[in-house]
Amino acid sequence: MEESRAERSLRIAHRVVEVLDRGGKTQSYKYVTLLALMDVLVAATADGTVPTTLDARRIGERVVEIYWRQTRPLGDQLLRHSSQNGALLDRIAAFQQDHNQKWYADMATSTGALDGDAARQWRQLKADAISRVCRDPLPRLQVIGGDSDPFLYRVWEPGQTGWAGVTGTARQQLHLDADAAVALLDTHLLLRPLIERALLSFVLHRSPQTPKEGTVERILFGVDRRALSRLTQPLKALNGNACFYCQAKGGHFQVDHFLPWSYTRDDGIHNLVPAHAQCNASKSNRLAAVEHLNRWGGWLDHRADDLHELATNKRWPRDRPHTVGMARSLYLTPAAEDTPTWVAPLQFSPLVTAAARSVLDDITM
Repeated sequence: MEESRAERSLRIAHRVVEVLDRGGKTQSYKYVTLLALMDVLVAATADGTVPTTLDARRIGERVVEIYWRQTRPLGDQLLRHSSQNGALLDRIAAFQQDHNQKWYADMATSTGALDGDAARQWRQLKADAISRVCRDPLPRLQVIGGDSDPFLYRVWEPGQTGWAGVTGTARQQLHLDADAAVALLDTHLLLRPLIERALLSFVLHRSPQTPKEGTVERILFGVDRRALSRLTQPLKALNGNACFYCQAKGGHFQVDHFLPWSYTRDDGIHNLVPAHAQCNASKSNRLAAVEHLNRWGGWLDHRADDLHELATNKRWPRDRPHTVGMARSLYLTPAAEDTPTWVAPLQFSPLVTAAARSVLDDITM
């Protein structure tokens, strides 16, 4: 009997879990690289086409972006991702301290404003980090018990002994297994919390203190609510001082993650909307109904320049392809059909993926 798409995706997801459980792990690179791989894949699928290759250097860059936010201190110390000195997290934290960079600021915007020696130091740090990811965790990510099992991707074509283009300007590519790419897209909402949980356990085990688990989890994956509050008034103004969902004015406003943050960990500017506190609380971690999805697509298009300017002024993260790709993954996965979506307080409607696809296909990149 032929294996169904759902069965195949779950089988491949189980093998990813085996990588977490049985693969060698002396630093947190393996966990963070897996998260980065899924993030880059989701962003590359924003147009609805599953890619056959991914730029390995973009995965390395995404690893740096993830670590940038994880330099948030625990008291007066960093969380330990490795017992070795000079690990990437330590280098990023030292750079932030030396050049007055903030962990909660958007990495690209903050570092893009540097010049002189600071800019050169950052380029070198970032290049070293990307090279390290391409050289070590990416080729070894699929090694289990000493045996290589390239079930997700190949790091170079057959007959090659190293990265293509390593001496030139050609991009280094991961060649994806077609079934594995689909499986990661289908199951990343299941895999992400498992990977994050494994990373949390890894860091807790190496912490010189005995911090509360919830505190460490907020540092690794949390969003700073005080930082979010800086966007409440500007986003509210962009929406005519009205709630994004109920369209009513007045009352107490908050910033809501349109795509639930607990699923996506995406606090980029394109995933943030102004909402009444009661709408925000009622929606919680549910998907918004298709009517809201349609409004969100219009918001991204009609307010594109304003959102770009706001992100620049506030040094806030922005990655529209990633956010739109995440929306497609959430709304279009086969498991999403008939999922209750939030319309308004105490009002829900089952998701029709065909209707969601019609809306998402019209959202421009």
